[in-house]
Amino acid sequence: MTQMPSRAEAADDLREHAASCRRLARSSSTVGGSVALRTVAHQYEADAERIDPSSPVSVGAGSSGDWDALVRVRLALKRQMAFSYPHNGVKG
Repeated sequence: MTQMPSRAEAADDLREHAASCRRLARSSSTVGGSVALRTVAHQYEADAERIDPSSPVSVGAGSSGDWDALVRVRLALKRQMAFSYPHNGVKG
């Protein structure tokens, strides 16, 4: 029979999942997918903190402010490209 992991082990596992989500988010081909994966990573980190507040926080688990700014810039660039090239791939 398998033993239940300690609180610290459970928090470490969640933080490993969060790190995996962040890695996948960096290689995502869509903004939406990247944002979704970052959101899941943030939730894993919050759960780990709730389970074991004394355990260390993962590297890269800080504020999502920089990430949010990058997402906004990327979306603005996509809108600009659509405006600059309105017939991009569309024959009319």
